[in-house]
Amino acid sequence: MNSRLSIDRSTLLPSIQTFGELSNFLRGSVADEDCRQFGESMGTLATHIEAIVASLRLSRARADAAPLLMDLLTVLRGHRALVVAMGPAWRGLYEYAAYLQALNNFRVLIGQWLLDGGSRREVLGLTAEDFELVAWRTLGEGMLLIDMYEQLATRSAPEESAMAALEEVQAAYPGKLQVISGDALAMDWRQLVSGPAKIVSNLPYNVGTPLLTGWLTEGDWPPWFASLTLMFQKEVAERIVAKHGTDHFGRLSVLCQWRCNTTKLFDVHRSAFTPPPKVTSSVVQLVPKTPDITCDVKALERVTAAAFGQRRKMLRQSLKSVFPEPEAVLERLDISSTRRAEELPINDFARLAQLIS
Repeated sequence: MNSRLSIDRSTLLPSIQTFGELSNFLRGSVADEDCRQFGESMGTLATHIEAIVASLRLSRARADAAPLLMDLLTVLRGHRALVVAMGPAWRGLYEYAAYLQALNNFRVLIGQWLLDGGSRREVLGLTAEDFELVAWRTLGEGMLLIDMYEQLATRSAPEESAMAALEEVQAAYPGKLQVISGDALAMDWRQLVSGPAKIVSNLPYNVGTPLLTGWLTEGDWPPWFASLTLMFQKEVAERIVAKHGTDHFGRLSVLCQWRCNTTKLFDVHRSAFTPPPKVTSSVVQLVPKTPDITCDVKALERVTAAAFGQRRKMLRQSLKSVFPEPEAVLERLDISSTRRAEELPINDFARLAQLIS
């Protein structure tokens, strides 16, 4: 895979440290015209955010910060409109719905910060540190989305330097390590493993979700693995274990919990790494199970992509790309057509998928 993200080898997380560096990274998007526009738009967003962080560090006076936050809301609206208009290649990525949700949450928080205490309050309760943390989480989701899109568009062979380092370890411990050079996303894992395997890994930051979803969408089930114990960015881990009715619940939650029992084991604080990254990591475990309601996994993905691709809309609207008459389908299954995707239990998604299997 060919990633432009600069990854710290000790943490497997991006080494980008400032909004300025992030803006430069995003403006360099080159996979195609859509990617270039997305990168430029998000780069503009990062530039505005950096200006607000700098301003809040100097003064939290409403007169200084409020106009900047209002300008940011305008930029956010324009950026979100661009993201919503992206084509199927983008919408098919699990990171797409997560980024849209992160943008929506960011907009809501900005509105709350502006309303905090009313217009008569001369000093905002918002601090530069709080704002920066939320902004990094939001832009981190976008960074994952754009990097994954680019990598899928421009795959390449593994770096020679990485292979050389692994071969040195292999030579130092004969018979203890087998090094396989190849694209992990295209690997036939069943040919490499005999018997149920226990996978334990700190997955690369930028391909963790595609690897996981690839393992979980294999046609044969039970799978070739007995358990997956994996480290992700905390926000990704929270999506894996999220329950319906919560903000983090999405396509990844449905897929993981439909086929596995999922548990978040513990967080790994930034201080555990040198140098410390901007984000916290989490370890999760997935143990395969027999789904409560069986359906074709590709059909389930179609349903969740449609529902969460427009998660702000009611199901009667968001499912039109899957069912010509969604209201009739929902009534048949005794599911309220006015519900939204995040409110629907996992088994209901499987029931919907059964109708297109």
